[in-house]
Amino acid sequence: MYSALESVDKSDKFIIAKTISQKTKIFLKDIMYIESEKRKLKIHTTYDIIEYYYKLYDIEQELSGDDFFRCHKSYIVNLNYVYSYDNTFITLKNLEKIYVSKYKLNDFSKAFMYYLKNEGQ
Repeated sequence: MYSALESVDKSDKFIIAKTISQKTKIFLKDIMYIESEKRKLKIHTTYDIIEYYYKLYDIEQELSGDDFFRCHKSYIVNLNYVYSYDNTFITLKNLEKIYVSKYKLNDFSKAFMYYLKNEGQ
């Protein structure tokens, strides 16, 4: 998998998910969250769930600085889709709930507030 983050417009950035038989172009703006389960990533988009083998840490590095936050050992969330959060869960705009680690809650809160202040810039 590799990133194509050379695009000038933020909405045009994408990643490529590679499996043995297929390559899928996924725009970052369409990713709601990424889940890691038994060495397999599940990229939850607005239109599909794409599964393939890849390390969550590696995709986290590729997405750094692009409105994504690792909120739990198994989840990376796109801040653009966050509706609300509490001490246990992040609720997305589609009302799905994602776990937030108690150890990452404070950093998540800061990142989300920073995102809200700078949204649209």
